[in-house]
Amino acid sequence: LFAATIRENIAYGRPDATEELTALLAIRNTLDYSTVAARVIARELADVSRVVMIDAGSDDGLEVGDVVVGAGGALVGRVTELGASAARVTLINDPASTVIGEIVGSRATGEVVGDLGGTLIMDKIDATLQVALGEEVVTAGLTLGEAVRSPYPKGLVIGRIIDVTRDPNAVVQTAFVAPAIDLNRLEALLVITDYE
Repeated sequence: LFAATIRENIAYGRPDATEELTALLAIRNTLDYSTVAARVIARELADVSRVVMIDAGSDDGLEVGDVVVGAGGALVGRVTELGASAARVTLINDPASTVIGEIVGSRATGEVVGDLGGTLIMDKIDATLQVALGEEVVTAGLTLGEAVRSPYPKGLVIGRIIDVTRDPNAVVQTAFVAPAIDLNRLEALLVITDYE
């Protein structure tokens, strides 16, 4: 699939898509999970959601809830609807998306919520912890006992902190996170199929 798609992108003059596929090839072998490659075939242009359609579905081994990553292993979203040969992926900048994130430097955690403006909002961060601009945010992969496991594997890159707001009287603070990749220009993705 990758080699044929790279040739197709070169033939049709889409070097950006070719670079993205090549980058995915490089990270595919570094992931501890089985993946299925997919291309974005449609974008939903709604004012209230951020969703893409991909050209892989249940016939390719996908299931609802599968995690989707892009170039560099950056978290893109999750499969939310499934057909035989296509799937709907809700992106992490969709307002319905919530991911428990961890700031790499301080190990502080918080809820990373999608926002239609493009910047992610990381809320409920302990106010006693120092949060610095430029720090990387990754998926925390937290589990709550044996019953509740994170829907996202630990350590997938979400983005970098670009701003922090703190109310001196509050017990929590809020950070604003720029996604690790441009979620509006996705071309090729990997779907993790064996994370339970």
